[in-house]
Amino acid sequence: MRRILDSLLSWMRARKLRPEPLGEEELETLRRRFRARHHNFKLLLSGNNEALEHIGRLEELARGVHPFGGQAVRASAARIIALAFRTIKHLEAITGSKQTTLVDRFNDIKQKIDAVLTPQLSGDGVSAGPRILTLDAVTKQDVDQVGPKMARLGEARNILGMNVPDGFVITAAAFQEFMAASDLRDEINRRIQSRSDELTSRMALAQELQNLVLNAPLPPALEEAMARACAGLAERIGATPQLVVRSSALGEDQTGASFAGQHRSAVNVSPDSLASVYKEIVASTYSLEAISYRLTRGIPEESAVMCVGVLQMVDAAAGGVAYSRDPLGVRADSAIIHSVFGLPKQMVDGADAADFIALDRESADILEHDIGPKKIRTVSYADEGVRREELDPDLAGRSSIDPPTARRIFDLVMKLEEHFGEPQDMEWALSPQGDIVVLQTRPLPAAARRGVTAHELDLPLPASHADGDDAASDAKPQVQELGRGIVASPGVAVGPVHVIEREADMLTMPMGAVAVVKRPLPRFAPALAEAAAIVAEEGGAAGHLASVARELGKPALFGVVDAMRRLPVGETITVDADSMVLLAGRQEDRLQRTTPQTNLMRGSRVHDMLLKVLPHIARLTLRDPQSEEFAARNCKSMHDIFRFCHERALLAMFDFGEDNPFPERAAQLLAGGKSSQFKVIDLGDAFHDKTRDNKIRVEEIDSVPFQAFWRGMMAVPWAGPPPVETRGLASILHEALLNTNLEPSMPSSYTVQNYFMVARDFMSSQSRFGFHFSTVEALVGQRIRENYISFRFAGGAADQNRREARAVLVATLLNDLGFETDRHFDAVRARMDNRSAETMVARLAALGFITMHTRQLDMVLSSNDAMETYRQSLSEHLARLVS
Repeated sequence: MRRILDSLLSWMRARKLRPEPLGEEELETLRRRFRARHHNFKLLLSGNNEALEHIGRLEELARGVHPFGGQAVRASAARIIALAFRTIKHLEAITGSKQTTLVDRFNDIKQKIDAVLTPQLSGDGVSAGPRILTLDAVTKQDVDQVGPKMARLGEARNILGMNVPDGFVITAAAFQEFMAASDLRDEINRRIQSRSDELTSRMALAQELQNLVLNAPLPPALEEAMARACAGLAERIGATPQLVVRSSALGEDQTGASFAGQHRSAVNVSPDSLASVYKEIVASTYSLEAISYRLTRGIPEESAVMCVGVLQMVDAAAGGVAYSRDPLGVRADSAIIHSVFGLPKQMVDGADAADFIALDRESADILEHDIGPKKIRTVSYADEGVRREELDPDLAGRSSIDPPTARRIFDLVMKLEEHFGEPQDMEWALSPQGDIVVLQTRPLPAAARRGVTAHELDLPLPASHADGDDAASDAKPQVQELGRGIVASPGVAVGPVHVIEREADMLTMPMGAVAVVKRPLPRFAPALAEAAAIVAEEGGAAGHLASVARELGKPALFGVVDAMRRLPVGETITVDADSMVLLAGRQEDRLQRTTPQTNLMRGSRVHDMLLKVLPHIARLTLRDPQSEEFAARNCKSMHDIFRFCHERALLAMFDFGEDNPFPERAAQLLAGGKSSQFKVIDLGDAFHDKTRDNKIRVEEIDSVPFQAFWRGMMAVPWAGPPPVETRGLASILHEALLNTNLEPSMPSSYTVQNYFMVARDFMSSQSRFGFHFSTVEALVGQRIRENYISFRFAGGAADQNRREARAVLVATLLNDLGFETDRHFDAVRARMDNRSAETMVARLAALGFITMHTRQLDMVLSSNDAMETYRQSLSEHLARLVS
């Protein structure tokens, strides 16, 4: 500290700014200012690191591999904005001058971000309209007032002339009226904005929002309109109707977002109960299942609008679902029908087996007809509600529909596909008089549309049909089979077994687990967002949860006998739904058949919102600090603001009135009595005036993180460059000739000196070894919550594949050490937070070792064998070092 102050005073005297020596009081004032500058610099670095983590998180969300909601985007954006404002204030404190231009740019960028992220609280622009529409007046043109589900039913009834029950729709305008009457919309949105996307938060939020709706009174005019609509229906059918009350939310049953089973429906409801049932269905808009489903499909919570269809109840002799294409995508040229006796409720809820019929899409010939082991059927009470009753054994062994009925159902679902121009999922009922009644129709998920054959999937033949069983068993070790079942959603996945008996069990499920349930009930849908696959003891491909699994691309195997008891909790298993089998352990040969993760969120409104806001947050346009364009006026994003502030803060910290780059003012680091390639800048409390001739010895630097990092660098002598194969050397020469970033004479992020900035509890290092560079920042003290290590590594001289191989190796080593890592091409970012000083010291030593001993490895990582050899060697050294 004293030497820095002396340098500052010398500079001032040389320019005759202060010819007299400073008094002790003035000197202490200067010391306080320097300490304040150092404090603001540390806060700026910490905020910069946190902001970069949030930016990285948003970039990861943009990939769409994992589901997310609008609140996740808003929360990260809000934190980035707050950090940017604080960073500007820290820069002002460091430089001692106002950053007027930078503040103007900040306000302009913030305004653009707010314009994208501010939720639309008007119900997504739903226009005013009638509270009630009779189904006779509904077609697909009325989708904004009645929702897609009822719009399609109206189209089937009024345009296609299909047998659809009479009824009416309580419209979007009625929903808006209900929301406005008790200020529900504003209160619901306020609570949504205050919660995170974590499952525990979603559970509490769902309970709160449903209670708000259930406790709110219906507007008298709306209740009277419902009563009149029921009276009109009774007059049309000539009797007091029993009702089916169905959800028809805006956005429901759209391609890729079916909301299957996520909203409530009520069967056999009396007109007197309609008002209360209506509120229950509106409340289900905010059930845990629906909130979680919107999260996985990228549908903003603020846009939820619930329309409700009210239909005449059909007393079904049989019922089921029909798919105009195989929803599993296996039978490319087949339509599929599932059916049960009575109402189809127990089948779509996954409570019982069903009969299965596959028909040729061209000829309508029946290709397969399997009678399922049905045990129960659902029937209506005389007054209200439904019950389940056991099937007579003789009836259970018979098909619930005959071939002529199956062909009539086939004709209807194919006609719907032709009319709507896309494959359909149709729910139907068979009346006691033998009529086929269409209860619902919606698009099949896009994943099921092409259809593939079993040959294309390369499914293994059952052992009894395979040739050469003995030879095969000799060639391959036997894999333990844990069970077989029915394919509800195709694919292969691996993960630890997690049993879910109740909703609370979803809270403890680790990411990527295999969820195991008894019955595949729709209320378990929230687990699918984080599960690798789902296994159930009951149910089949026609259930609501199976539909959701297919939409999300999660393998599902249902009907696995005794799965909850027999599968080993916590043990890794492979779910091969394509082959209808569960296998012990991780079976790599099965996983190789899986397709890469796709962007599940692409096309969703939340994903579109993120893509619109991301340029204002994450795009980096200020790249070269030496350029004249590197100026506050050119900041176009929050990332630019952080980059600008970081660079200007570094210059201000070490440029005491002169324009020389700060590394040139640093002390030369002496290691073993010899000059090293590093320079060191003291932030105020690490040298203690021990420099001589502007040089400092390693052992004289009082900095905990520096000493730990240096210890790791020097722990094992570097053996020198690895022997380079001819092909590797050629790639290096090619890269050196063509990559202008490696040309020292050009402005580039690679043309930097190696330096440390140190304080007693802080270190920032930037180093270049050959053609790659790395940066390390660390704060290590007794306050665990403030401790962090940030590491970045990029570059190389070899071709892209070898550079990426080295990045994979570095990321693997860091993962093993407990770092949170992120790799993109040949660049690695890693971070560790909130650990004890002892842990941080050990990890910094490991980083020093990795920085020293991974240099030039990109020259030789040409194969998996080479990668594994170096990984094992480096891991052994690291294990000894951190212990």
